[in-house]
Amino acid sequence: MTKTTTRPAPYRGDASRGEIEILEPRQVFANAFVEVYNDRVRFPDGHEGENFRWHWTAPYGVIALPRLPDGSVLLIEQFRHIDRAWRIEAPRGFGSADEAPATAAQREVEEETGQTVRRVHPLRSLGHSGYPVHLFLVDIDPAASATPSNDDPREAIAAHHRFRAAEIPALLQDPRIHDAETLVLLAACLNAPE
Repeated sequence: MTKTTTRPAPYRGDASRGEIEILEPRQVFANAFVEVYNDRVRFPDGHEGENFRWHWTAPYGVIALPRLPDGSVLLIEQFRHIDRAWRIEAPRGFGSADEAPATAAQREVEEETGQTVRRVHPLRSLGHSGYPVHLFLVDIDPAASATPSNDDPREAIAAHHRFRAAEIPALLQDPRIHDAETLVLLAACLNAPE
């Protein structure tokens, strides 16, 4: 389980500068993972209304694409509740304030695939300063594989699948891959050094 951090108040904005200004933050839902708001706002044209926003409660997220020495990659098959469908994606998860992003990426790969991580390569971060998502390419040791240890009952991971390096271009068109982060990692893998 990740530790949450106290999040600073959001930037309120200024409608006179063309921004959507928060007049009154209104939290409508919160749980261990997400906070949801339906704020009272002022729009750039001066009229007032409501606007929706949300954020994860963890301080950051990680997504890591496991690579084998022959250039093949591992992706997990996971049922996504929000989509009501099975997806193929890179291992991912939340980080905590007391854990470096590279350590969180290694932990997620090992938990979700059972593979031992040899090296972690930071690629880039996406998102915003309130919740950055750190992307990694990770080299795994296929000789040291084990059974995945992901015992989180809230996840529905069916399996992990190995795709040859020659299959990566076709994966970029695969409709089962639904998230931009996995696509960014696969595209980076095409040009990454061995």
